[in-house]
Amino acid sequence: MKMPTNGQAPMSSVVRLRLRLRRISMDAVLTSLALVLSIVERWIPLDLIVPVPGLKLGLANIVTLFALLRLGPVDALAVLLIRSLVMGVVMGPTTLLFSLTGGMLAMLVMWLLCHWEGKIFSVIGISLAGAAAHNTGQVAVASLVLNEPLLLLTYLPPLLLTGLATGTLTGVAAYPVVRRFPPIYPDPGPGGASPKKNSRIALDNKKFLVIALSFLLLQPVLAGCQPGQTSASKTPDGYGKFTYEFTGTFDTVIQFIGYARDEDEFVRLTQIGEKRFRELHQLYDAYSSYPGVNNVKTINDQAGRNSVQVQTDLLNLISRCLEWHRTVSDKTNIALGNVILLWQDYRDKALADPAQAAVPTDEELSAALAHADMAAIQVDEAAGTVYLSDPETRLDLGAVAKGYATELVAQDLMAAGAESMIINAGGSNVRLIGQPRGDRSAWNIGLQNPFALLPDRVTDTPESEPTIAMLNVNATSVVTSGDYQRYYLVNGKVYHHLIDPADGWPTHDYRALTVVTPDSGFADFLSTALFLLPYDQSRALAESLPGVEAVWVFPGGRVEVTAGLDGKMTIS
Repeated sequence: MKMPTNGQAPMSSVVRLRLRLRRISMDAVLTSLALVLSIVERWIPLDLIVPVPGLKLGLANIVTLFALLRLGPVDALAVLLIRSLVMGVVMGPTTLLFSLTGGMLAMLVMWLLCHWEGKIFSVIGISLAGAAAHNTGQVAVASLVLNEPLLLLTYLPPLLLTGLATGTLTGVAAYPVVRRFPPIYPDPGPGGASPKKNSRIALDNKKFLVIALSFLLLQPVLAGCQPGQTSASKTPDGYGKFTYEFTGTFDTVIQFIGYARDEDEFVRLTQIGEKRFRELHQLYDAYSSYPGVNNVKTINDQAGRNSVQVQTDLLNLISRCLEWHRTVSDKTNIALGNVILLWQDYRDKALADPAQAAVPTDEELSAALAHADMAAIQVDEAAGTVYLSDPETRLDLGAVAKGYATELVAQDLMAAGAESMIINAGGSNVRLIGQPRGDRSAWNIGLQNPFALLPDRVTDTPESEPTIAMLNVNATSVVTSGDYQRYYLVNGKVYHHLIDPADGWPTHDYRALTVVTPDSGFADFLSTALFLLPYDQSRALAESLPGVEAVWVFPGGRVEVTAGLDGKMTIS
């Protein structure tokens, strides 16, 4: 039998087929494992370190490392691509871009270490380098997507520290696995000999290098495409309709829908809007701290001790809430933080174990309400400071912050040239800029049907109609408060998040209440206040305010509307 030049017997077609099937089955197993690890990552709150949705720790790198060392770069690349595409379909194109970038850069770095001539690196060392490359690549592409060059400098150090932890974890986990399973074909690895010089390995290495380097070189172009935007057909006057959405701010999905001359113009506007939402989210957050930001949590942490210098956007919001509380209604109380935390704690326990669901005691509510006096909030506008005179008072801007932030974003977008756009912050806060282009004279905004989301009686079947009414309006805000948004059940009764500061309990007069008025921040404040008032007082207040319209949805399905919405609203 003729021997090949390397002195080894030629491989039969049966053996080749078996090896190919083995590799395919291994690829399938590794892809499934990578998907499981990626799903597990969704529950790790990395946004506490970097407030950019889509960034992940890279736990799936353990699979990449194993595939690289035991199957070769082409198989490892296939596993990465399939896993990233599936996660992209499930979680959106932004996640796809971050996953591919971090994974590709990590794989390239680990491959280079494996093929470093004359050097042998440990599995843990290779894993650490891959984790560092993974996190660096993700934050780099995030800075390109958000057009924020300083993002890389700001968040790279903490991400490198997390990379140190995950790299060690994946390296330790991969070490015994790599030692247990032999390579499908000879390839270098930690503690192994240099690679066999055969044409198969050389061709695989060339393929991998070409694909990996091409992808990484195209990153600025891919990042500039702003994943998430889609274009519809153009209007007769040449405008296209575009949409873009993102997560990671105000516990909801933010969506932009608008008309623009071209996609570049729309991308520019959404970049402005998303950046602004992220800044305001950090500023109004009462539960998390951020580098270099004095926010609501900072004020709460310094209660009774020090005044806190804050940015104008936070100072103005607190001042506005104090003014509205004094002149419009005392039902929306931003000093109610302790009461809200108390109910939130009971809700979390009930959701974790429904059989043990309970409500706060009267003693607990009285103790929390004792520190809910708005007079404890002292604002010095000249100095730009906020001080809580009661050490036990806690601010919570949840009743106003999202709407106020939406209004600030709308003002920025209009200043930047937006003329026809919808800002939809989670469905409950909608800000309309101008009117739609084309043959439509008004925006059509659906009001969520509370009976489809939560029936009056929890044992009833939810209604199928998703909206209870349609509004035809322009250049205004549509903000809704409802008992179906955040709630839990105790003995079949609903306890929601809208708390009356008079006694600390949720009210049950309405299922939903919608305010229509130009200022989204005021609409958010007012929707809470009107929801907490009895109907006669609620309607009287709405009708006393210029430019304000309201919709009340009662248990049982009755709907009441102020006169200004006549002809602009259709009840489903």
